Amino acid sequence: MQLSKYDILSYATLSFSIRFHCKKSAMKKFDEFTVDEQNSSKVLTTEMMPYVKAKYTLANILGIMKKHAETKWSDYMTVNISFPTNISNIYKINALKLVLSFNDKYLYEMFPDRKNRVGSRSVSELINSGVTSDSMRTLLSSNVYGIDLSKIGSNIISYRYIGGENYQDKFQEISAIIDKWIVDTYTVIENPEYSQEEMERLSKLSKEGCSYEDYFVSYDEFKKHFTHVKLMVDLYDLDGYENIYWASIKDRLCTLFKSLKSAETLSLTINYDTDTGRLQIKDSKLYAVANLRDVDIVDSIISGNISHVTLYYSHVINTNADFCEFFSGCDIMKSEISNSYITDGVEVNGSVIFGDSTVSGECTDCELAPGVKYTKNAKLKNCKNEATKI
Repeated sequence: MQLSKYDILSYATLSFSIRFHCKKSAMKKFDEFTVDEQNSSKVLTTEMMPYVKAKYTLANILGIMKKHAETKWSDYMTVNISFPTNISNIYKINALKLVLSFNDKYLYEMFPDRKNRVGSRSVSELINSGVTSDSMRTLLSSNVYGIDLSKIGSNIISYRYIGGENYQDKFQEISAIIDKWIVDTYTVIENPEYSQEEMERLSKLSKEGCSYEDYFVSYDEFKKHFTHVKLMVDLYDLDGYENIYWASIKDRLCTLFKSLKSAETLSLTINYDTDTGRLQIKDSKLYAVANLRDVDIVDSIISGNISHVTLYYSHVINTNADFCEFFSGCDIMKSEISNSYITDGVEVNGSVIFGDSTVSGECTDCELAPGVKYTKNAKLKNCKNEATKI
């Protein structure tokens, strides 16, 4: 069914999940809404509403927030969009076409705190050789990227690009962005065919060759594709020893490289430690990693989503870290750290620490949630501290 822009908007229904910070005394201003605690922040959720009511409600919420709350780098809004199934069925969406037609560059210019963050990673990085609509749908059914298709079974698509410091002051911009998402979503569903430009882009990708796993079939194939990567085993160059070790490390490498953004162009030094069975990455710039886990990071810069990672002498920014260990020489900024150990000699700034975490380092302008423990060596400066001293 082909509709005008205004008809498309009128048929849409919306709901919001809005994360912010406010003092307990100000919570009564939000009494008409459902608000839950999430670590140190508040999360307001709404039901699905018709378009006009949803826009009015959003303006009301943001207006209250401007007076009685604040938003920080870690805060964001999720916009859920739906249509009546007799108007447009989101479950039928061509996920690859949606991504091909989507430009999130301007969104990062509007909301710079959302760039390279888990939950709002750029969907464009998923376009590569061998990708299909089905595989794209699977990749977007997660909490990693700015578009979330995990609810399409309920005829809902979610967008998570809006957020960051003071985003509540941008209602007009947010309203226009939501309108564009509604119209674009409907248009892709009702016109699933690829444009000429999109066809040319996909054709070029298909000519570039094999699936990602094929790059790890042999050491020679790996070197041919990842020309800026130096591989070592126990700090010795892998060249000459590949027949002994390649079979042991190729699957680990494939998993690692899938989590890295633009892995083909990264300069990396990777060592395989045969004693621990872990890969160690040194002297690298790892921006916007997705679900990087079970590796050691040394003398590097990292942002994104990590778990079960051990870090030494590294700069960590805009990172969600779970079950990680940060050792002396690390500095952490604008990150969310859970269930992790922060040793003496680590500096943490403007971050949120929660879960079963222990802090022995220096924290400035941070939030330590209940359940966190800090030692006598910890130095807490201008922190919101609800942790327990041990």
